Amino acid sequence: MNFNGAIPPKLGLTIGYSDGALVVLDEYQDRLVQLVVQHQLISGAWVPTQVADLNALPTFVRWAEALPGRVGLYISPGIHIDLFYLLVA
Repeated sequence: MNFNGAIPPKLGLTIGYSDGALVVLDEYQDRLVQLVVQHQLISGAWVPTQVADLNALPTFVRWAEALPGRVGLYISPGIHIDLFYLLVA
């Protein structure tokens, strides 16, 4: 996941590592994105098997289990992210 557009200044920025090009690891006090990985039980119920609160973007997240049944995203208000790199391989 990566930012798409402007970042609101109210998020509590803490400057982090930057390679001067693509990798910028600034952290934010508030959660930017919550990623929830869910699997379906035989009964049909969906259960969360992994929850990741992301305070820095860009971020790489690997699934803890085999391929998820579905992925849920909560994106903080005022933030736009790019899911171009959301891949299942």
